[in-house]
Amino acid sequence: MISKYTLVTLLIFMSVALSATQSVAEQLNGSDWQDLNVSEKTMYTMGAIEAFQLADFLSLADSQRESPFLFVTNCIPKSATYGQIVKVIDKYLENNPEYLHRNISVITIDSVNNAFHCSKEK
Repeated sequence: MISKYTLVTLLIFMSVALSATQSVAEQLNGSDWQDLNVSEKTMYTMGAIEAFQLADFLSLADSQRESPFLFVTNCIPKSATYGQIVKVIDKYLENNPEYLHRNISVITIDSVNNAFHCSKEK
């Protein structure tokens, strides 16, 4: 069983990580993404997916609210790697250059939805 202290410490840590990821993501668009190297793309992807999962976890505490990311994180196969998700984002932008101006968080959600056929009804 997790102690209250451990849970509070974990939530504070995750909040800081979420803020940092969100801050970086707010500044990046698809064109910026293309300028990143593979390591930077992988680190962003890890942060984004973890942030989506944290949003899902935190929304469970509020039964009146459903996380907008729940359907995304639920449809990513457990065997999918962060490297695979980077390739999914790259391919999505290659096939949809008209979206290069969009925020990378939106592109991440759209590309994952497209690749893994996510649905809010699942």
